[in-house]
Amino acid sequence: MTNYGDFYHCEICGQVVTIALAGSSSLTCCGQQMNLLEAKTSGAGEEKHIPVIVPDGQSTIIKVGEVPHVMTSEHYISFIEVVTKDGKIGRAKLTDVPEAVFNIKANEITQVYEYCNLHGLWITTQ
Repeated sequence: MTNYGDFYHCEICGQVVTIALAGSSSLTCCGQQMNLLEAKTSGAGEEKHIPVIVPDGQSTIIKVGEVPHVMTSEHYISFIEVVTKDGKIGRAKLTDVPEAVFNIKANEITQVYEYCNLHGLWITTQ
């Protein structure tokens, strides 16, 4: 059974989806069942994957890693997602730089996710 906020990944095409309405018994893509992603908080490469929250006045900069993550066509960060105290979600698709600016005060953010195409889903909480 899917749950609100879960992330799923297709092993064939690489698509990642987030559940907006809970209840489906399973998700399929490319003719096979998608895999539920478990967000990592530590492990190999954590210095390049754990999201870093940087307050910037009325906005917040989210950087991927204490050491900036590479952004090549073979190895990259697809997106950053922030979740606020009131349950609102903001998402940024990344292209050239492993960071994004959100028009949300840092103290309103409870969770930040990022997805690396090679190393999966990572999370930081506050």
